[in-house]
Amino acid sequence: MVVVTSDHDVDTVRAGAKLASETGQPLALVVFAAPDRSTRSGMVAVDHALTVVRTAFPRLEVQVHLGLTDAVGWQRALPSHVSRVFVDPAMASRWKGRKDELPLTVIEESR
Repeated sequence: MVVVTSDHDVDTVRAGAKLASETGQPLALVVFAAPDRSTRSGMVAVDHALTVVRTAFPRLEVQVHLGLTDAVGWQRALPSHVSRVFVDPAMASRWKGRKDELPLTVIEESR
């Protein structure tokens, strides 16, 4: 599963897609609702993430989840079990100290 925070999450999306492909699981792309972010902005980020996934893994099943609330336990709103969460450093920093107990992998984006 990948938390998409912007349309620049290429390495994060690719890492999540690679693991999903290797394990035969669908990739879940999650964009949290935010007061400073429009729905349009979230959809643009997801569209870019889907382009990254489809380019590298054209047959991978992808599930998109828009507008979830970023609060402890958010993963229970998803229809499938979350085995690993790929995030960028900014999201990892936001979650520091939380008790989500999710297996996080932080991906540094190359520029």
